Amino acid sequence: MNNLYTEPDKFEDADFQENESYEISPVFEIYNEDQQMNFIAWILNMSEQELARGKDFLIEYNTSFRVLWKLLSHVNIYTVVVEDHYVDRVYRDSYYFYYSGKHFSYNRFCKRLCLFNGTLNEHFYDCTCSELEKRFMGTIVIRPIPDRSIGRTLISPYYFLPDNITCRVRVTDYQVTVYGKRLHVQAFPYSMQDGETTSCAEITILNLLDYYSQSYPEYHYLLPSEISGLAERNSYERRIPTNGLSYELISKIFCDVGFYPRLYST
Repeated sequence: MNNLYTEPDKFEDADFQENESYEISPVFEIYNEDQQMNFIAWILNMSEQELARGKDFLIEYNTSFRVLWKLLSHVNIYTVVVEDHYVDRVYRDSYYFYYSGKHFSYNRFCKRLCLFNGTLNEHFYDCTCSELEKRFMGTIVIRPIPDRSIGRTLISPYYFLPDNITCRVRVTDYQVTVYGKRLHVQAFPYSMQDGETTSCAEITILNLLDYYSQSYPEYHYLLPSEISGLAERNSYERRIPTNGLSYELISKIFCDVGFYPRLYST
């Protein structure tokens, strides 16, 4: 496995390789802040100049870096398995109905990070599903969208909530297949809005329907294009790029997918 560390001036030429192989390995072990910083910068495709500005600058001015840094800092040592060319259904939907028609070129594929607590006793491919299940913390999709990179995230609150916080979190069981190994995680979905096909309103609807459709057979999932279509049929202007949804539109969308909301005024 990789013991990941690169100096900023060597960042673009970083050699993420197995000790006994010349093939690039998708498995990385993170032991300290320097390795975490370099890994996050690499996965977000940041430049040497950005990385050289330091952690504090990136936390303040790069939203994706800030979210990943604060999230992963809750775990001292962890292993990441990276799935390249990952097809995420939400981003792929947004890509085909919006991003593919833009003047700038956007990648169709995402990356997915599969997180494991601590280090693995054997190489990832040699571990059994039951062994991996004991350490599995969840997954994070990285979209090829600058500063709005974090897509569908399914992580267990057990590993990421501070010890001094007492709270209740609604979770449901998600099945994840990582390089042919079938794992499960108890999670509530999270994703960043991309600012163009989803605002805070659309992403809240997506996350809620993700949870309910996974938990109960009575509800079904909606993609961003479907939410946009429902909103456009009940409004008086085009919905893309999005400028958010009114409370009435949010309520109407939930009605159309089987919920029975009521709006209250205070």
